Amino acid sequence: MLSVLRRILASGALSALLMNACLFLAPFAGAALAHTLDDPAVFGFPSTPAARAETRNAVEEIAARLAPQGLSRRRGWEELVARELREGDPHAARGFVLSARTMLGGGAASRINRTLDADPSDAEIAAAAAELLSNETRGVFQDAAAWMAQADAAPDSAAFIGYGGLGDLQRQAQNWIAGRDDDHLALSLMALHVAFSDAISPNAARGAAALRDARRAGRLHRRFAAALEARARIVFPDGPLRGAVAAAAAQSDGGRGVARAFHTHADMRALDAFAALLEDIGAMTAATSSRGAGRLLAQARSNADLPRLRLVAQAGGDRATAVAKRLTDSRALVHAAHGTTTWTSALTANVVTLISIAVGMTAAAATVFANAIVRFFRYRPTRRRRIRQAAAKAAAQKPARAGDPETSG
Repeated sequence: MLSVLRRILASGALSALLMNACLFLAPFAGAALAHTLDDPAVFGFPSTPAARAETRNAVEEIAARLAPQGLSRRRGWEELVARELREGDPHAARGFVLSARTMLGGGAASRINRTLDADPSDAEIAAAAAELLSNETRGVFQDAAAWMAQADAAPDSAAFIGYGGLGDLQRQAQNWIAGRDDDHLALSLMALHVAFSDAISPNAARGAAALRDARRAGRLHRRFAAALEARARIVFPDGPLRGAVAAAAAQSDGGRGVARAFHTHADMRALDAFAALLEDIGAMTAATSSRGAGRLLAQARSNADLPRLRLVAQAGGDRATAVAKRLTDSRALVHAAHGTTTWTSALTANVVTLISIAVGMTAAAATVFANAIVRFFRYRPTRRRRIRQAAAKAAAQKPARAGDPETSG
């Protein structure tokens, strides 16, 4: 039995079987791992302290690359701050001030750090970094900072401010039916406010308001806007909804019929998924501002970018707003988000399976190589044996000479 196994191993049959089995299983194992990693509970972009710190550093490094060329670090940094203040964008100006340690580096960063605690707040960082600005720029920035501090301390304003109510929904629905305004997404956002105020959270309402503003300002990328439009049409199907809205819009009930039509024809499961997207946008708004969320939304190319941009906003705050405003590489800010992997049992099993397949393929290849080496050395003739074989061959081929005892007589 042992000799049979030895011969089977020497033949390479088991190695071939193992290699082919591993090659067959590898795609399935890889697909299972990819499916597991798609689960946000396994790999996602939660706002953990480590993820925020790494993402904040990445955002500040991008900000450092935005400094004007041909100027010293300090001159270029101050020019960015002054330009934002001249343009009336104090949040972007504060974003560059908050990035001063990374943008300036060296002694300037050390000077700022000497005045800060181990875990400083953004207000403390901004106050320390502002001391490096020239007198003129510092004065304007400090006035803007005082105004922003009052605005940040004010109670949260109601979401959808300016959205109106039932009458506005009815007028927008009438324009939609008549073809004067075919923006299905904007109409859906209005309907969410009027007909589903109890079904969505205040954070989702803020996100919808920021999304509506970004849509009106033309900031949304064409592909991202199309994805949102498609999602809105799933929540409020165009075909069944249009007839019901047309009948309700003709009534003089102040828009209550239109609201009921939206409520009747809504896909509630799709509404929950759409509200989750709006939650991410609302978190961007809370971490920056409505304008800041709009600038971040301009960086998105698909719905999958929203969790990344939410983390960028929560980690960077006004830093993210400043970078998003001046950035020309639209993917750099999305890629600045650092994901977090949670080692669940499913992920562990997938990784162990892939490692086992890799080990099996390596063992099969090593066995084939070892068998080839053994055969080479086992059956290779020695030098002396080759010489004897060559001499015998030559003697056998040499013709007999006349007079030799073996051939005479």
